[in-house]
Amino acid sequence: MEKDSGIAYALISLSGVGLGLVPRHVLGAPRLTAQCTRDVAGKLHFELLVDRGDVGDLSYLPPWQPSSKEDLFPPRLEKLTVTMEFLGYTKVKPVKRQWERLDKLPSEMRYATPSLTSANM
Repeated sequence: MEKDSGIAYALISLSGVGLGLVPRHVLGAPRLTAQCTRDVAGKLHFELLVDRGDVGDLSYLPPWQPSSKEDLFPPRLEKLTVTMEFLGYTKVKPVKRQWERLDKLPSEMRYATPSLTSANM
């Protein structure tokens, strides 16, 4: 439970294996994190986050809240288009999806939820 916002959350994290392109002491193992939350109204949310292995703290970051009356809109996050390829038992065509770079943790990215402001379906 996050103290300030009252949001209940659970984080599930998987560390991957790097391809050896960057020395391990520079960046750790890449990580995929699933974040499930329940806000104070009882609404459930699911977010998918990735990082290159250089995010040490996996603590929950609550959603943006205005700091004053002049603060009307949340900050615009930088959007990145990433080409992903499934490497499994069958060959799948590469797919492009949009991710958002977080302000508080710039090396961590969140999957952009499908909407009018996102290119994801």
